[in-house]
Amino acid sequence: ITVRNGYFTTAGGFNGGNILLTAGVVTNCVITGGHVEHTQDSDIAGALGGNLYQTGGLAVDCDISKGNIYNVNGAGGGCNVVLHGSGRLMRCKVSGGYRTSGNIHSQWASQSGGSGVYLNGGSCVIENCLVSGNSGAVSALVLRNRAKAVNCTVAGNGEAAGKGGIWIADD
Repeated sequence: ITVRNGYFTTAGGFNGGNILLTAGVVTNCVITGGHVEHTQDSDIAGALGGNLYQTGGLAVDCDISKGNIYNVNGAGGGCNVVLHGSGRLMRCKVSGGYRTSGNIHSQWASQSGGSGVYLNGGSCVIENCLVSGNSGAVSALVLRNRAKAVNCTVAGNGEAAGKGGIWIADD
């Protein structure tokens, strides 16, 4: 199955441009071209999930690409994928994610990362995935609050704010 070019606009709250996954399994899919736009200029920080916003379940053997986020206050991460609270991403290729937001405010730096994947929570796991060719956010892969990465390759990503390929932070 191919899911493409989803567009989600919000003044508050968080969702995926193409898929919101709270339980179940998404497998062998192409997920591409999703966009999430946050339109309210406020102190809302956090992740947006251009292609996939996951709070549970499993995404496996998927090709996830060209996700985009925009937030008027510069916050927000997970240009391609967000795992928040729980969820698992396995054997996926995550590429081509980018942000078109304004400046990344230092107050929201750790919430503004993950041009490829943004994970927040000890039950979030990315495993055996390739994260490459993503740009414009603070690091390509963000692991917050005990989120885990197992046997992944993170390479060939262009980053903002002088941060590297992976950012690990606990609040």
